[in-house]
Amino acid sequence: MNEFLIQTKENLEKRGYSVFLCESKQRLLELVMGKILPLDISGLEIGFGHSETLEAINLPEECRCRGAQVFTHQPPLTSVEDDRKALLSDYYFLSANAVSKDGYIVNADGSGNRTAAACFGPKNVIFVISRNKITETLDEAMDRAINYTSVELAKKYADRGILPCMSIGRCTECFSPGCMCGVMTIHRKQLFGHKTSVILVNDDMGI
Repeated sequence: MNEFLIQTKENLEKRGYSVFLCESKQRLLELVMGKILPLDISGLEIGFGHSETLEAINLPEECRCRGAQVFTHQPPLTSVEDDRKALLSDYYFLSANAVSKDGYIVNADGSGNRTAAACFGPKNVIFVISRNKITETLDEAMDRAINYTSVELAKKYADRGILPCMSIGRCTECFSPGCMCGVMTIHRKQLFGHKTSVILVNDDMGI
C-alpha cells in the first residue's frame, strides 16, 4: 500500500474519522457495499454529491438496483429539490478536491450542495478520496481545489458559461454566475455529533 496513503490515514484517524484503505478502484465498489453500507439498503435514502470518482464505479446505479432511494446532483438532469432531500439522507457520499497528508479535507463548490451536506444533515457522511488528491500541506490542498479542480470543472462544463479561469488556467476570483468555487470548506476534524468516514483509494480517480 502507498506509504503516503498510510500516513494520511493515520492523521485522519487522529482527527476522529473512521478511515478505510482501498487497494485499487477495482475494489472500491466491493468495499462500499461490503463495509460501509448495510447488506440490506432497500428503502434507505442515499445522497450523492456530483463526483466523477463515484460515477466511475457506478455506485449510484448500484444503490438504485438494490432498492435504495437515490438523490444525485446532476444538473440539469436533477432538481434543487433532490439536493435538499440529500441533505437529510441516511448516507451521503462525496469526494474531495484535496486532502492534505496531515488530515485537512478541502472542497470548493459552485452551488454549495456538497459542502453543506458534508457539514450537517445526513446521518452518515462518506468521503471517497483517491491518491491523486493528496497533498503535502493545507496550502497545497487549497491551491489544488481552487486553481486546478475548479478550473478543470469549468472547462468540462463550459456550456454553463465561459469563465475567466478557463483561459488563464487559475482562479481569478471572478463573480461569474457559473463560478465553480463560490464556497470553500476545510474540515479540520470530525464534527461534533457526526459520523464521518473516509475511504482512501490507492489509485488515480477524478479531477
